[in-house]
Amino acid sequence: MKKLVRTLTLALGASVLLASCGSVTGSGPKMDTEEATALVAETVKKNIDLSQWKIYRVLWMEAEKLENELLSVTVEMVNPAGDCFSQTFTLSGLAKGKVSDLNQVNTRSRVDFSKVTGIDPQSIDPAAVQRQYEAAKKSIPEGYTFQSIADYDIRETMSSGDAFFDRGKNIGEIRTRFVVNLTENGKEVIESAGKKSIQYYEMAFNVLPDGSIELDE
Repeated sequence: MKKLVRTLTLALGASVLLASCGSVTGSGPKMDTEEATALVAETVKKNIDLSQWKIYRVLWMEAEKLENELLSVTVEMVNPAGDCFSQTFTLSGLAKGKVSDLNQVNTRSRVDFSKVTGIDPQSIDPAAVQRQYEAAKKSIPEGYTFQSIADYDIRETMSSGDAFFDRGKNIGEIRTRFVVNLTENGKEVIESAGKKSIQYYEMAFNVLPDGSIELDE
């Protein structure tokens, strides 16, 4: 298992989070539920005009680390003029319902709109994503406990406009990856000089074309 070790400083009440992964904001669905994925898909469908934009990335993520509560979805997209922008929709917490301004994404050159495949929000299938989560949980080694889905990232491989930098890229391919946070049983909290932190690990999974998953080595 490839593990990326992370630490999270303990604040007042953080021990409760370890025990129950309780929500801080209390207003968002859990990341590892069909409800969360459905909310993401519906938000993108309702707000992005596909006659004006092609979406090349959809990223949703949790709020506080290890909380497992959906916070936001960020969409990256290109218009017919070839300019790329991102926009974030906040789905829980005090800023629930907030929509960010369009932020221009820096690219090496203008994107050829006609060559962008585009991600259809209709393709975001809550049931399929749920099966991926369940498969990932089953692959967690003995002695470790699932804590949260950190993020879920769907993105199209875009051309940089430079053949040299695009060598080996499968331009137009849509790839999906998500990250699972877990803790090692009995070793969740580390302490030194009166300071405590939560020690957790990240496991990343790639989603294959048939919908199955593989550990990102």
